Amino acid sequence: ICFPVTIACFSAEEKLREKLGRNLTIFRVGNIVPERFDFGIFRMVKEKLSSDSAIEMMGDSLDSRDYLGEKDLISILHNLIVSSHQLDLLNIGSGQSISLRDIVEILQSFYPDKLNVTWAPRSEFDVSNTYLDISCLKSLIDISITNPKSLICNLFASLREAG
Repeated sequence: ICFPVTIACFSAEEKLREKLGRNLTIFRVGNIVPERFDFGIFRMVKEKLSSDSAIEMMGDSLDSRDYLGEKDLISILHNLIVSSHQLDLLNIGSGQSISLRDIVEILQSFYPDKLNVTWAPRSEFDVSNTYLDISCLKSLIDISITNPKSLICNLFASLREAG
């Protein structure tokens, strides 16, 4: 079972274990960077750029997330499925985080004259930083994970090339 890394998911994990017993593997997955601009912040950026609207970011720009590429996630899950490892809980991410400020700087490098970013206060319930310790994952399988900054740079480059 895959869960995103949120506080609410910890409660869901506990309830699932109670119902299904301990013979359950839970993967905690970081933020996924898709191949396309169909989801989350990436879809919002595409829509705002095409309409010349301001991009509103939540937080103080220092908030950071652990981003993992869609291809990397598929590769990791495939390797784990075909392996014979018995797991209880495993973090799946890049093991690195990138701040919203860094993402905005990447965007500005691609759209210097078109980008209008405003910052909105973050909710008191928002998590300011996520980082996944993937040392256990690295000990189980041989993996090469794309650096989050490179991943996001490549994604925005493909958006610019697509027009």
